[in-house]
Amino acid sequence: MKRPAVVLGVGAVLVTSRASSGKGSHLRHVPLVALCICLFVGLLALGVATPPAHAATGDISGTAKDAGGAGLAGISVTAYWDFFGDDWWVSATSTSTAADGSYQLTGLDAGTYRVGFSDSSATYLSEYFNDKPTVDSADDVVVIGGATTANIDATLAAAGHITGMVKDGGGAGLGGIYVYVYRSYGSGGWTHVTTVSTAADGSYGVAGLTSGTYRVGFSDSSATYLPEYYNDKPDLASADDVVVIGGATTANIDATLAAAGHITGTVKDAGGAGLANIYVAIYRSDGSGGWDYVTYRTTAADGSYDIGGLPTPAPTASGSMTIPAPTCSSGTTTSRTWPRPTTSP
Repeated sequence: MKRPAVVLGVGAVLVTSRASSGKGSHLRHVPLVALCICLFVGLLALGVATPPAHAATGDISGTAKDAGGAGLAGISVTAYWDFFGDDWWVSATSTSTAADGSYQLTGLDAGTYRVGFSDSSATYLSEYFNDKPTVDSADDVVVIGGATTANIDATLAAAGHITGMVKDGGGAGLGGIYVYVYRSYGSGGWTHVTTVSTAADGSYGVAGLTSGTYRVGFSDSSATYLPEYYNDKPDLASADDVVVIGGATTANIDATLAAAGHITGTVKDAGGAGLANIYVAIYRSDGSGGWDYVTYRTTAADGSYDIGGLPTPAPTASGSMTIPAPTCSSGTTTSRTWPRPTTSP
């Protein structure tokens, strides 16, 4: 009975007040905002306008271990939820495992999640619960508000590694060379897996690889050296296989890159002024009277160009490279043939 008495009192004071005057009493109106605030206070007292309590959240817990059962520290654990309800899984929250490999993902709304495990050092392979390779194939993890979904564990497999050195013809290590790694997908084809760059001394290491058969390519972005594939092969199709075993390092996948040839020159108009943005195309003799397109560049502001990364011919090779000349100010187009360069590696 106490709560209604309070409300009535508040209502009486706020809704009306009487004041005396020489002509009698009159009703003085209370401002609308004040009235609304006081009515809301009254409803709160009755429990009618009490805001709904926030739904309780749940947790996910578990442990990440290696194949021997030892806990793995510093493993990233991420909970994903289906953002649009059409199997588009996005990160909801993440954490890292403790020294003993344990983890707990907290503050999750009730619902269905999937959980992934990743090692930033690439010593171990990533996976999703329950021992699945992708988030799309992972098992669902149901979270209930106010409860912990436990034992969402992972046993991470050790990754394989490839290491090697890239050198020039004189044996000096080459830094900044791209190393491309491809994996066989079982039907004669190859898919790109990852790319790393060599260190200043020419060494490289590729981690985080699953067991399988790979091929490795090497490329110099400056075009000072020619690209090649392991083991001294001109293309991916002819490259040697590199077998990787989980937990082991396949070493000495090395390369010695040959120096590339360059063609340089300047393109000018009839008055001798350099012409910028002129296309310069390179063709190489196929050895039987035909010509294969190789590459092109555009001239600099002063009309100069430098085309590198060109394979140099064998000492017995002969022929020429035809470079189409640009359209001149007169509107005519000509071409000129120069002897093929004899730059040595």
